[in-house]
Amino acid sequence: MPILETLFGVAAPHAIKAIAKRVFPKNGDERAQQIHEALERAYKRFFEQCDTQYGPAGESFLAQRDIFDRIMQSISYTAAPLTAANLNGEGYGAASAPLDVRAAFVALLHEEMRKVDVLDRLLLEQKRNIDTAGQRRLRRALLEPLLLHMMSRRPKRCHNAECSHA
Repeated sequence: MPILETLFGVAAPHAIKAIAKRVFPKNGDERAQQIHEALERAYKRFFEQCDTQYGPAGESFLAQRDIFDRIMQSISYTAAPLTAANLNGEGYGAASAPLDVRAAFVALLHEEMRKVDVLDRLLLEQKRNIDTAGQRRLRRALLEPLLLHMMSRRPKRCHNAECSHA
């Protein structure tokens, strides 16, 4: 049985299909299958690499519904990319997964997503959105003090007709 269905039951394929149809309206069913397969491969590879160090599939941090929901929310052109910091490392009775372990899972997931052209483009668009936002913040940080300085040096205008410095 696929890992996602083992962990989340029939809710997993339905959630994936709903996200795929929203993000890729023209061919949502095909994209849902591709997303599902990428997730399955990432989960499988993670458990192969970590064995049961952070618990078996049903007890690890990846068994949390919140983790699955965060992954689903990250599958959008306008969403921020999934990061390890977004994932809770607590499992169900299993050892907590530290940040580097969660980062390894995110890297595996992104690696699997990059194998599918349309999902690779989605990740690239998310990165571009972050880069653009970062450039805006940088420009604002650099220009704002300059503008404030220029504004403070401007001669003041007096609206009083009798004033001599107008």
